[in-house]
Amino acid sequence: MRSPAPRACPSGLIPRIRAVLGTEVTVGYGLTEIFQFALAGRSSDPGARAGRVRQAAVGSPGPPGRRGRRPGRVDEIGTLELTCGSLFAGYWGGGATGEHELRGDGWFTTRDRFMVDRAGFYHHCGRVDDLFKVGGKWVSPTEVERALTAHEAVWEAAVIGADDEEGLIKPLAFVVTNVGHEGGPELEAELKDYVKNVLAPYKYPRWIEFVDALPRGPGGKMLRYKLRPARGKRRRAETGTLPSE
Repeated sequence: MRSPAPRACPSGLIPRIRAVLGTEVTVGYGLTEIFQFALAGRSSDPGARAGRVRQAAVGSPGPPGRRGRRPGRVDEIGTLELTCGSLFAGYWGGGATGEHELRGDGWFTTRDRFMVDRAGFYHHCGRVDDLFKVGGKWVSPTEVERALTAHEAVWEAAVIGADDEEGLIKPLAFVVTNVGHEGGPELEAELKDYVKNVLAPYKYPRWIEFVDALPRGPGGKMLRYKLRPARGKRRRAETGTLPSE
């Protein structure tokens, strides 16, 4: 069985849990193939936030026999690899062969991309198939979506790569506005500037389309493949720079 794409714990949920239950929360990333959490961290850890967990359950310090690695250098996005005693033996019926199958050396290459910062926190950057490049640099849709939903005017958001008029890929965001806010050119400009200032400027959405709802499956999983730019709306993309640059 294939694991669904992980969803980060909403940043506003943890304070509510603390207030109602009076306890801290352990936020983790797990997958069916190992039957447990691979990464986990308490919400009280210094620097912890939604989509960002310490490598408490992978590598050191972690339970004996469970190891993980994210190929690449610090602050670069790489695909998470895992090995542990509870790792599956293979997919039923021989599905998902190739680079995402259990290898002969006992390591499993997941479909999830992570970035490890200098403090040792793992940042989930989406599934392998979700990422796209802008100007030769990887962009994680989930990272841009988290930035957008941190704005008070946004209820939820989804980001995909879309062609500009020159055939180059740029971020396109679909946004459902929060109660009391209305989509339009003014809010679009405000959200673009907001994302530019919280993420690397090249990651901000060049276009924003306001929608009533995002496509989801029966289990609530976002169906990103159903998102398509409106015909005739592609135009020259702005440069991914701050206004002062």
